[in-house]
Amino acid sequence: MMGGMMHGGAPGMMQMGPGKHIEGRLAFLRAEIGITEAQAPVWSTFADAVRKSAMHKMGSMPMMQPKDAKADWPATMEAHEKMMASHLESLRTIRAAAQPLYAALNDDQKKIANELMMGPMGPMGGMGHMIQM
Repeated sequence: MMGGMMHGGAPGMMQMGPGKHIEGRLAFLRAEIGITEAQAPVWSTFADAVRKSAMHKMGSMPMMQPKDAKADWPATMEAHEKMMASHLESLRTIRAAAQPLYAALNDDQKKIANELMMGPMGPMGGMGHMIQM
């Protein structure tokens, strides 16, 4: 059940916009991984990085232009470059927070985290698009 939901089994998972239902996703991850009270501080740092990334992406998403707009090719490439740079910055922030969290997990928790965060949807599996937000 868990794998199906996280790896594309739930309808509409890929269509969710940045930041949508972030608290529910984080709660799901925390519960599935089994974060303990001792691990709560590093979890909180990770969750805050994910939230920050989601808020940043919601504020930086370019508006789609109608086909008849006067945007030229170089301007379109520049917009894509900015969006990719923003995504890279967010990924680096989340990775920096994920490293100490991962180090604090026991072997069973790491196995669960590996299953949930890696997969066909991106560098963080089902959470790749959920957390990239």
